[in-house]
Amino acid sequence: MVTRSVILHCNADLERGMGHLMRALCLAEEATSRGWDVTIAGEFGGRAVEHVAALFPGQEIVELGDGPLQLALSTLLAERSADLLHLDTYDEALDSFRPPSVLTSNMQDGMFGRRPADLHIDANLDAEHRYSAISQSDRVLLGSSVVQVRREMRAIHHEVGERPTRAPRVLVVLGGTDPFNITPQVVLALLKHPRIHLTVICRPEAQPELLRSLGADAHRVKMLSFTNDLPRLADSMDAVISAAGTSVWDFASAGIPMAIVAVTENQLPGYSSCAQHGIGFPLGTPPFTGLEDSIGAFLASVEDPGYLRDSAERGRSAIDGLGAWRVVSAWEALVQGTGEQTPPIRHPQLRARRALASDAGRLFEWRNDSSTRAVSRSHKPIAWDEHVTWMGRVLADEHRQLLIIEHGDEPVATVRWDRLGDSAWEASITIAPSYRGKGLGKSVLATGEHWFANSSPKLLLATVHRSNAASRRLFLGAHYLPHLPADSNGFETLAKWQLPSDHSSS
Repeated sequence: MVTRSVILHCNADLERGMGHLMRALCLAEEATSRGWDVTIAGEFGGRAVEHVAALFPGQEIVELGDGPLQLALSTLLAERSADLLHLDTYDEALDSFRPPSVLTSNMQDGMFGRRPADLHIDANLDAEHRYSAISQSDRVLLGSSVVQVRREMRAIHHEVGERPTRAPRVLVVLGGTDPFNITPQVVLALLKHPRIHLTVICRPEAQPELLRSLGADAHRVKMLSFTNDLPRLADSMDAVISAAGTSVWDFASAGIPMAIVAVTENQLPGYSSCAQHGIGFPLGTPPFTGLEDSIGAFLASVEDPGYLRDSAERGRSAIDGLGAWRVVSAWEALVQGTGEQTPPIRHPQLRARRALASDAGRLFEWRNDSSTRAVSRSHKPIAWDEHVTWMGRVLADEHRQLLIIEHGDEPVATVRWDRLGDSAWEASITIAPSYRGKGLGKSVLATGEHWFANSSPKLLLATVHRSNAASRRLFLGAHYLPHLPADSNGFETLAKWQLPSDHSSS
C-alpha cells in the first residue's frame, strides 16, 4: 500500500490560543490511524509543543521559523514528497498560495481564513447558510458534521446527577485570546454566588492582574496556566464557561453543560448559531452589557438537573464524532483522483418533470431489470401490485420527489429524492436499460439536482455499494464526498452541499 503524506499547517501559543492546533491534531490522529505520514508545521510558542507531546507522543512538529512562509512550506512539501497540504490559519500571506503538484485542503471559519483550495472546510454550526463559494467547482465540507473532536473527548459521556448538595463546580476556559479582558468580568460575576467551586484556566501573564481584581476572593479560585488533560478536568465539573470557539464542540460532544461567550470577532457567527440551537447558555458578545445578570441566570440553571440533562443532550446530538473521518476520507478521494476538476453540467436536451401514475409501467420494467437489481439493496424482483402501491405512496408523499428525466419526449431515467432530515435528501437514480452505457449518468444527476435550484441549502446524499465502481465514479465526479462509512452490507453514503448559488448560471 502506498503511504500518503500530508503537511498540516497551523500556529499556536498561549496568546493566540490552541484551537487551530487542536483541529490539526484531530486530523493527524485520524490520518495516522489510516496509514498517512503526518507532519504538523507552523509557529508554536508557549506550551504548544509540550501539549502535542503529551496528547500525541511521537507526532512530528516542525517549526517553520521567521523566513518567508510560502518558501518554507514549499521546501517542506518537496522534502516530504507531500500529496496534500492542509491549511488551518488566518494568515493572509497564504491566501494566494497554491503549490504545484500538491492538493490543498483549507479550513476556514466563515470569511476568516477563506482562500482558493481543492477542498474547502467550514466546521461551524450553520456554515452552509453562510458559506460563500470562491468558484462553482468548490468541493466543500460544511457544518457541524465536520467538527473535529479528538477520540479522548468523544469517549467521555458526562453524567448529570440529581441536584447536588455540595457547591457547584464550574470551569472557566476562555482560550488564549481575550482582547476584551472578559475573564475578570466573568470570574467576578461568578464569585457573587456564595457557594461555588471555581477553576479558571488563564495564560500566566494575565494571572497577576486577574488575582488583583479579585481581591479578598482570590483564594476562592483555583488558577491554572494550562492543562494537558482538559477532557478529564471538564468532566469533573458540573458546567463549563467557554469561549465560542473550537472548545465548544469538545464539551458538546462529551455532553458537558456549558455557557458560551464570544471573545473575538470570528466567534460571533458560531455564538449566534449555538444560541439559536440551544447549545450552551448564551452569556453575551462585546461589549458584554448585562453580563452579570446573564451569569446569575446561568448559575441558577446549573442547579437544575433537568436543564443540565437537556443541555447535555442538545450538545451531544449536534456532533456525531465523524468530522475528522469525513475530512480525511475527502483527502483520500482527492488524492486517489476520483472525480473531475469541474462538476458535470446539465445536458441542454435533458429536462426533469414530476412522475405521474401513468409512468408506473415504465418504472416497473426499469426496476426489475436484472442490472438494476444487481446494485440495489434488494436483488429480488418486485411484484406489480407491490410496485403500484409503492408508487402511490411516493407520489402522495411531500417528502419524496420522484422525477422522470426526458431527452426530448423520450424518458431516459428516473431520479428520486427522499427527504431524510431538515435539509438532507437522498438520491436514487435509474437509467433506462436501453440508454445505459451512453454517458448520460452525469447529466441525469445534474438535471435531477437542478430540480432544487435556488432554494435553501440542501445536503444531497447518495448511498452506493462499495463494489459499484460506476456509481462511485459518478457521484464522486459530481463532487459528492464520503459522508458515512460502509455499513455491514457494504453500502456507503456520499454527500455534497447544494447551495442556493450553485445553479445561478445553469
